[in-house]
Amino acid sequence: MIRCAVAFLLISGRRWNRLDRLVVTTDEVDKPSYGVYEVKSRDHFPHPKSIDEFMLSRTEITEKGTYYMPYCSDHFDSSEIAGIITKGLTDITHRAHVNLTHDPKMERSCLKSLASISNPKLEQNVIDISKCEKKVRKRCTSRIIMNLAFKGIIAVDGPYKAFVPRIADQTIVVTHDQPMDMKSLVLNGEIFARSSTGLEQNALAWYQGHLHLFKQNMETNQWSPVTLVGSEVRNGSLITEHILGVLPDLTWPWRAIDRAQKADIGRQSSEWEETHINSHQCSLEHCHKPDHSTFSAEMQTKYPVGKTRSNTNWVPSRSQLSVTKSVNNVN
Repeated sequence: MIRCAVAFLLISGRRWNRLDRLVVTTDEVDKPSYGVYEVKSRDHFPHPKSIDEFMLSRTEITEKGTYYMPYCSDHFDSSEIAGIITKGLTDITHRAHVNLTHDPKMERSCLKSLASISNPKLEQNVIDISKCEKKVRKRCTSRIIMNLAFKGIIAVDGPYKAFVPRIADQTIVVTHDQPMDMKSLVLNGEIFARSSTGLEQNALAWYQGHLHLFKQNMETNQWSPVTLVGSEVRNGSLITEHILGVLPDLTWPWRAIDRAQKADIGRQSSEWEETHINSHQCSLEHCHKPDHSTFSAEMQTKYPVGKTRSNTNWVPSRSQLSVTKSVNNVN
């Protein structure tokens, strides 16, 4: 059975900055399945020449966006694959959201407005932003409220609640009866890897430094997170399932390599049995277990993973960087 881990490389601009990061997800359900890692150099992206002998392929990535690629094996489970991909990288999962915002002045202005309409005698003040004066609503946008909540300065309720981690009760609790302004919340107002039915749309997006899966109610246009905000290490299986469901052909080259390996192993086993025709025993290790130390170089050349862009069909190519990139704006 083929098991996969998926790597997502975020490049935020032409020059390296703190937003660049590598996220690796697995299909594990009962163990941590998600991690965020520092990008050592944007000139390198994990290349699937082999899983056992992990290699980096030199590339020229200058265009900002999210690149993603699966790494699959029928020998390793997905957490083992993820361990190989991330070996030597610095794990920043629990601080991925730190120092990402650039709105200190707006945050102070919003907090001042909220404090001015709060009752200091109450242990907790619940403020419905939609019922506040226009100047307060203008200062306290969805993004600013989320920033303050992530820093633990305020708490949120209502539609906002699912967008922030569960933290201790704060003096000021903000709620809202209007849909979230998703375009202002996610990185660059962009989503990718979309799938839709008549009732809802699902897509991935970068939010507060993490990769999350969101869904949109097509009747109300309201967005909400599918993955757990604040418990990101448990979100990998949902993200992996989504990306491989939206782009199932991403795993085709790995399956082709696997089939070719098994066919080659079968041929070698037959030759071994013919050579040892007088032997009454065949070593199971020798006859049936594939050698997973390296992938066939011939198969790697013949079946490279393809690279696509949005609104194009997946086509295998011989590109040195075997990744997929697809981005859409939030509606």
